[in-house]
Amino acid sequence: MNSTKRTFWRSLALTGLAASLGAACSFPEHNFIDDSEFYASGGTGAGASGGTAGQGGSGNNTSGGNSGSSAGGASGSSGQGGTAAEGGVGGTTGGNAGSAGMGATGGTTGGTGGMAGNAGSSGGTGLEDCTNGVDDDGDNKADCEDTKCQSVGYQCLALPDGWDGPVALYEGPNTSVTCEGNYATGGPNGGKNLNAPNAMCSACSCGAPNGAITCHFPDLSVYENASCGGGYRWTFAGADLETNGVQSGDCFGAQDPFSGPNGELPSAASTTAPPTTGGSCVPSGGAPTTPSPSWNTNARSCALSGGIAPTGCGTNSCVPPTAGGFNLGACVYKDGDQSCPTGSFSFKHLYYTDSNDSRDCTACTCGTPTGVTCNGAKFEIWSGSSCSGTADGTVSTPGSTCAPVSNSTDKSFKYTVGTASGGTCTPAGGQPTGGATPTNPVTFCCTK
Repeated sequence: MNSTKRTFWRSLALTGLAASLGAACSFPEHNFIDDSEFYASGGTGAGASGGTAGQGGSGNNTSGGNSGSSAGGASGSSGQGGTAAEGGVGGTTGGNAGSAGMGATGGTTGGTGGMAGNAGSSGGTGLEDCTNGVDDDGDNKADCEDTKCQSVGYQCLALPDGWDGPVALYEGPNTSVTCEGNYATGGPNGGKNLNAPNAMCSACSCGAPNGAITCHFPDLSVYENASCGGGYRWTFAGADLETNGVQSGDCFGAQDPFSGPNGELPSAASTTAPPTTGGSCVPSGGAPTTPSPSWNTNARSCALSGGIAPTGCGTNSCVPPTAGGFNLGACVYKDGDQSCPTGSFSFKHLYYTDSNDSRDCTACTCGTPTGVTCNGAKFEIWSGSSCSGTADGTVSTPGSTCAPVSNSTDKSFKYTVGTASGGTCTPAGGQPTGGATPTNPVTFCCTK
């Protein structure tokens, strides 16, 4: 609606109002202000200044800062639009940058809108890599000096001179571990409490007797008692007979009268088992079987891949945490049975990497042949002094029979040694001997 029409309708309204009031009272004299004094002409007023840029919201690991909150300046009647608010500053610990402010709307009669504000700056990533020597999360702390790394087990440790490591160490029954993560390279292994049972030996045995076996004179006895038991006895020691030159088949021992001190007379005869000499048996057996030695307690270690790279410890080393399976933590190690250095690595664990195994079996041996049969051996007794005629009695199986003889007082004797055969040898040996002892010690000094 134009200015002339607004004046007409407004004048008409005032005229009606004046007429209505005139009947009641008189209206004081008054000068009305023209409409043009209520409205400035376009372009004379300056646009309001843009709003102050909103401060970016505090960043965190997931959200960026908010954009500035103020809008552009209010519209002037015909002035220039206000400058847009500056975008919010991004969070310091991560998140997206703030959005830019909107430009202000131009004045009523054609002012130009304000320029958009600049976007806020982006914050950090919010995460810290504890192994690269870089401050990744923007808190001016890298690796071991950052509390984020400390909270997951990174620690500053002084590695002692002359020791190798660090390694992550496992102790227990398992014979293998998985080396991964920071500790991805296999380290030295060993064990303790050596398990090395005695050798198992095969049974010893002996072959049949062989070689020259000689049958000899046994002890020869004549008894008063007919059962070769009690009473008076006359004995010729076999060894004495041979010593005196009596040979197999010789006639000896004539005695007249052949009687005891009280007139005892012979009634029976027998011998001991014929002794033999010579011959031998070949032994066999006694072979050892030795189970492989093993450790009742195993030690397995994994070394850092690429050495110590993290920083943040000054002259010390930033040592990464070990996985839960490595129950003795981080360790340093040295060959031999050593004392642990003072400091962080003070818990000593001694292991061995080899053993000296002397387990074996004693050699099998065989005794002299026994139980040899002297085939054809016999003890003959005659009445008379010349071993002539028919024998008065014969012990046909020396060592096992009792033969009756006449009780004449005139006796002579003859012994035939026979030919050796058969028999056995008693085996001996084949017993476990020696043992296994651990060697090549390695000392691990650990944080626990």
